Amino acid sequence: MPTQASTGAQQEPRSLRGTRTLSKNTVAGEASSGRTLSKKTAIDPVDLGTAGNFAILSKSGVSTTPGSDVCGNVGTSPIAATALTGFSLTPTTAGDAEFSLSAMVTGNLYGASHAAPTPAMLSASVSAMEAAYTDAAGRADPNKKVELFAGSFPATAVLEPGVYKWSSVVTVPVGGTVTFNGSSTDQWIMQIAGNLAIGTNANILLTNGAKAENIFWAVAGDIAVGVDAHAEGIFLTYTMIAMKTGSSLNGALYAQTAVTLDAATISACGNNAAIEAPQTINEDQGDLTGWNQDITGPAIYETESFYETKRRRQKRGDLYTPQSGNSFVVIPSGCQTNMISKSFTGNEGGTISGWAAFDADD
Repeated sequence: MPTQASTGAQQEPRSLRGTRTLSKNTVAGEASSGRTLSKKTAIDPVDLGTAGNFAILSKSGVSTTPGSDVCGNVGTSPIAATALTGFSLTPTTAGDAEFSLSAMVTGNLYGASHAAPTPAMLSASVSAMEAAYTDAAGRADPNKKVELFAGSFPATAVLEPGVYKWSSVVTVPVGGTVTFNGSSTDQWIMQIAGNLAIGTNANILLTNGAKAENIFWAVAGDIAVGVDAHAEGIFLTYTMIAMKTGSSLNGALYAQTAVTLDAATISACGNNAAIEAPQTINEDQGDLTGWNQDITGPAIYETESFYETKRRRQKRGDLYTPQSGNSFVVIPSGCQTNMISKSFTGNEGGTISGWAAFDADD
């Protein structure tokens, strides 16, 4: 898990909004157990709005057991930050802070009781989450696939891009595999009127460039991801989400009630990648030119104008200042992307060498 920033500067994870450049695929055939299912025409992505700034967002709280690992921001509203339980928050009470931190989260934790502007930000994000659920759950499509496998997936299934609809419970069996097969711009919307249950040791996989950020699970009931199971996509539920012991998700959890984590791993930072060769930011120009083998000086940061242009967010200049002792350097990685960091042992003004990271798309 990347090292959490100790400066107290607010950070925003990568947006999970789907790519707007879409493609069209041809029909690949009818569905049956173990066969490939496909779409006739492209579909628009679901717009997450500002909810896309969160790895986990809920209305009734987020709880965890020890051992969970979250990459991305965590938020709950309209309930207070005290509903973020098990995270050992710092500060432990909201007080005058706009957010809290946790050793289990690479990102910030927000509750409605944190200081302004957090309550308004959370309210807008929750509204965006609700709108995204409504859009995904009600999305019309003339080629919609209805009641696939009668809601009970076989041991192996491959899904091509499209809209899928079920009128009741959907289950992925113990040890089962569901593979989303498509390009990086293709979209999937899964409309489930009942619960979604992903069995123990089941796997949701991606092939041929498919992205978790383009898979939307709109579930009217509860979502349960089983012990040691792995899932991909954006979970939008009208009720709650339970990530059971050792389960993992590449994507995000958006619940209109609560989210529970049991030593689970949630990553909304999937597009981050490390550079193999050590690199350096050019401090003077505030861009990524002039790279070399070392990072030196008392302050490593991008200039305000470049940072504003690249991220389109308010500046967080102090996020880029190495601290004495356990130092770090952060290189932003695209619009709305969570920080990438690494710990170094050294003193302020010293030289940091041998590691850097940035977004694979930059």
